[in-house]
Amino acid sequence: MITKILKEILTKSFSQGIVSFKNSLTGIKTWLFGGAGSFFSTNTNIISQDMLTWWPLFNNNWLNFGVVLILLLFIIFLYFQARFFVIESWRRWILIKRESVYGKAIVLLAEGYSQIHKYSKIDTTDEQTKTILTQFCNNIKEIFEYKTQAQSSVSIKVIADFHHQDNVANLNSRVENLVRDSESESRNSANYKVIQHTVAKNTCYQRILTNFMSGNKQDKLFFLSNDLPGEVDYENSSFEQYPDFVDISKEDSKQRRTKWPLEYKSELVVPISAWDSTKEDELAILGFLCIDCQLEKKEVFNEEYDVKMIKGIADGLYDFIKIKVINNE
Repeated sequence: MITKILKEILTKSFSQGIVSFKNSLTGIKTWLFGGAGSFFSTNTNIISQDMLTWWPLFNNNWLNFGVVLILLLFIIFLYFQARFFVIESWRRWILIKRESVYGKAIVLLAEGYSQIHKYSKIDTTDEQTKTILTQFCNNIKEIFEYKTQAQSSVSIKVIADFHHQDNVANLNSRVENLVRDSESESRNSANYKVIQHTVAKNTCYQRILTNFMSGNKQDKLFFLSNDLPGEVDYENSSFEQYPDFVDISKEDSKQRRTKWPLEYKSELVVPISAWDSTKEDELAILGFLCIDCQLEKKEVFNEEYDVKMIKGIADGLYDFIKIKVINNE
């Protein structure tokens, strides 16, 4: 397998190197027979007497010049070969890693959905429902920890007061934690629970809901940041547990990063809704699926793959949560 991949890398990088080397010859030819050639034609004594005396291979300095020229061309050729070998190797590594990550994701998500489908039409207690969803969060967590090699957390939030707002989420809607992955359950501290976590107090929820209600930004129904401390306008209701941080967060970007209080610094959030929901639909958005990571300033989450995968997951969870959680309240 490794031999085959290496052969493919060498074949592709060699051909790219040859093309780039040939293209470079045009510039070299212009230099030699243009500016440099004109210089040599009027200053032959420089080469014949002094210019290449340091090269003792031949007594003829013009012959020495030819050897040096060939050596330089060979070095340029090697440069292009090495350059494209490195580029192609890096591309192949990214591809292999991506296939590994999303291949693992397919297996873990299949396991999670098997439980969702098994219990979707069977009566379950609240505890059983939460156990199923917790395990699903555990599987998503495993996907992103495998991808990032860093601690990640997953939670499912729900709109808490549908029945008091005609089943429509708005900026004043309260958002409550339904389940978390097993390892991050400790985040549900007493201080966390006393806070009124509304859509308006959280940039991630607010942006999603605002785009959803605009009706023409369906492709923007997610929040993604790989550097939360660097986003001065980012708000989170959990900041209320850290009043000292709130006072300095918008005034000093360096202090904001140094004193960042949350356990995560990157975040991906998507709404729990059917893929083709519109603002006219009843119970269009039930809540939010949130994934976070302790890393910052790295491509923890990417829009091309991760957003689509997580939106698909949220779509798959929508009916289960609607039946088992929202309609049972």
